[in-house]
Amino acid sequence: MRILIFQTKEKAMDFVVEFLIKEITRKPEIVLGLASGHTFIPIYRILKSKVRRNKINLGKIKTFNLDEYLKVGYKESFRYFMDKKFFIPLKMKKEQIHFLQSNPKNVKAHCNNYEKEILEAGRIDIQLLGIGRDGHIGFNEPGSIIKSRTRRIKLNEITVKDNNAPSRWALTMGIDTILKAKKIVLIATGRRKAGIMKRFFDNKISPELPATLLKKRKDLIVVLDKDAASKLRIRKTFK
Repeated sequence: MRILIFQTKEKAMDFVVEFLIKEITRKPEIVLGLASGHTFIPIYRILKSKVRRNKINLGKIKTFNLDEYLKVGYKESFRYFMDKKFFIPLKMKKEQIHFLQSNPKNVKAHCNNYEKEILEAGRIDIQLLGIGRDGHIGFNEPGSIIKSRTRRIKLNEITVKDNNAPSRWALTMGIDTILKAKKIVLIATGRRKAGIMKRFFDNKISPELPATLLKKRKDLIVVLDKDAASKLRIRKTFK
């Protein structure tokens, strides 16, 4: 596991963006696993700016998003968030974007097809992840098993409250789906994430704390700011 702790949230975000740009430059047809939520707003903002300034060609990349709320309108959806923050400003083409639908006709068939699309794309090259205060990744809530794949899931009360979620139900990539990504970057910033990051490092691997299942990957990259790392017992070297 590679643990990177930065003095500020901004420096942590800059690292993630530079990492992505380097990987996109190295492999223009890269497959990115993207996440939504407040943690990723500055990442997408900085990435947009640097892509435009450096005239980086995103025409060959493919994206797969982690999750989506079920039975909500477009403006309540993660798709709206991504369209507004990333896809539309960077003029991404429809065929480059893969997203779980909020209102699929057949949930199981739709989830199975999403898994198939990931395999057909050659697997995800880089998966970005945040972490919930209950340890969820994507919307894999406590109790999610390591072999879980893309599916429907009921959100915990803490997740509904923290996300101001418009629905108690969602679709999410599974733990197994996430772990099959070639590279995984877990990102946490702010003091609100200090408690769960302490639990992540202190606890053994368990489905009851889904993020700990990422420890199966020895090449996991964990990016934290000083606040998120404030309760850790590991030696802290700030960048």
